[in-house]
Amino acid sequence: MAEKTEAETYQFVAEKIGEIIAKAWSDPSFKERLKSDPRGACVEMGLEYPEEVELKVVEDTEREVFIHLPPAPSPDMFGTVNFNSVQAVGSSSGRCRCFQASV
Repeated sequence: MAEKTEAETYQFVAEKIGEIIAKAWSDPSFKERLKSDPRGACVEMGLEYPEEVELKVVEDTEREVFIHLPPAPSPDMFGTVNFNSVQAVGSSSGRCRCFQASV
């Protein structure tokens, strides 16, 4: 089996994170496991991280919203990335989204 490209890995992780969030929203016991044992909950959903990677789960509330700031993708991952066209970036909670201006 061929190794995944950086872009394929990024897409896989993004899809798995979406599945994990959806399960946490619909399954209170999974949500508690995710908060108390993020590594175990991620493995349960098919997403494994190296042991040296620390996993943290934070939950937005009505009065506190966390903005997740991932590392910028490498230029060769998706081609040239024009960060000047990004209008808004928000948390994975779905409260705000990333909008790109038409150029």
